Amino acid sequence: MNELAVMVLSETLALAEKERVQTIVCECGGELHYQRRREAKIESTFGWVSYKRNYYAGCDCKKGISPLDEEFGIIPGEITPEFSTSLSTSVTS
Repeated sequence: MNELAVMVLSETLALAEKERVQTIVCECGGELHYQRRREAKIESTFGWVSYKRNYYAGCDCKKGISPLDEEFGIIPGEITPEFSTSLSTSVTS
């Protein structure tokens, strides 16, 4: 069951990806340029989930971002926000 849930979450993230553009505005005011579909992993209630998303970099400030990660508050390599919240609730109860 967990395997199916991981697959569904991975596909859901892929479907949530916005249309790719060549450049986006960086928070510093510069431009970020499309680099590639970059793989990331997050830990969810169901285990580790791998997904690919658009990744932008190349700004003078050296920042790189994925709009999908920012939209959902995802930090690759870490626990998903929902899982983190449920863990906090369990610990305080």
